[in-house]
Amino acid sequence: MKNKLLLLGFAGLVTGVLGGILLFSSPPVEEVEATTKWWICHREPQKQDISLYLDWNGAYNGHIKKHDDDSWGKCPEPTPTPTPEPTPTPEPEYCKDEEAINYKEEGECEYPEEEPTPTPTPSPEPTPQPKQEEHRSEPGPASAPQCPDTAPVKTGANFHIYRKGTQVIAKWWPTEGDKANIYYKQVDSPSWQHAVRDVPNDGEETIIVDGQDYTFALQQARGCAGGPLTNDVVDGDTTGWVLFR
Repeated sequence: MKNKLLLLGFAGLVTGVLGGILLFSSPPVEEVEATTKWWICHREPQKQDISLYLDWNGAYNGHIKKHDDDSWGKCPEPTPTPTPEPTPTPEPEYCKDEEAINYKEEGECEYPEEEPTPTPTPSPEPTPQPKQEEHRSEPGPASAPQCPDTAPVKTGANFHIYRKGTQVIAKWWPTEGDKANIYYKQVDSPSWQHAVRDVPNDGEETIIVDGQDYTFALQQARGCAGGPLTNDVVDGDTTGWVLFR
């Protein structure tokens, strides 16, 4: 019995000694918590969440205990919202060819259709007639000569003028006829004063004028028959090449 009591007393003594050693050799919990830093996530309404790295007092007493929305650990990284790239608006294309009918207008350049060349029809051979006796008569009053050709019904397309000093270049798109007449006058004149007649209807003609301002118009012709005139084009005396329409 004494031996058992001695053993129990000895065991209690050892336990007490070990507990004392642990108690006095380990730092208190408050000290560990005070010297260790902690990550917390601080949240405020209508603001971005902030991750804070604080000691125990600042983390727990300053945030976790005071703010219900704060939590332990870093705040989750927000997922960036991709910014949509704007869709470029295509710019309209305009005709840049001065020779086109729709120059400076939106769309592809357009040109007048070429007049098809008619296929000549062979004339029938004349039937020989018996020779008759010639009778002479007195000549009557002279009659005005008649033009046997058919006048064009179309005007030249895109008629315009290039002017540099006394040099004038008239340009157009032929649409009908084999010849062209170019009329011009001083701007204030009521009637046409000058004309360049029976030039080839090839779309271009050079004219030399004096230093005054002129009004021009184009007429297409077939043989001796002239068609309608184009709209007037008024130019001006220039020192460099200038386009007038």
